[in-house]
Amino acid sequence: MKIRKATTADCLSLFPRLRKQDRVEIALSSGDESEAPLLRSLGVSAEAWVAVDELDVPICIYGVAQVGGFGSPWMVATPEVYRFSKRLVKDGRVWVSRVQADYPALFNFVHAENTASIAWLRSLGFTIGELVSDYGAARAPFYHFYRVRDV
Repeated sequence: MKIRKATTADCLSLFPRLRKQDRVEIALSSGDESEAPLLRSLGVSAEAWVAVDELDVPICIYGVAQVGGFGSPWMVATPEVYRFSKRLVKDGRVWVSRVQADYPALFNFVHAENTASIAWLRSLGFTIGELVSDYGAARAPFYHFYRVRDV
């Protein structure tokens, strides 16, 4: 697995191959089942990265956008991501710590049924907070997740 800066082409390559739970989460939060929300996330991000396999095929994309002075991290992945789960947790912890230095807190929302992402977020040191029962375009249940920088 290799990490490099994400591109529009990576979004277009990844989108049709995303894990079902990531496609559902995108659609519920944005109201859009196309690749447009992923492209918007890339466009508004202060930084965005893609993990690729040995053939340079994207397996996950992630980044952080600034929202009101805070960082809003995001990630979506293909099922291939599970081949690299240990490395993604290790590298993810390093990345989150580095990004955390730029923001007093990191936060976003995760679909309540996206148990794989919730477990991964916990492994990166995020707190899974309150359940918001009517989040996003579909007014679906999402958890607020966050991580506050140590002072």
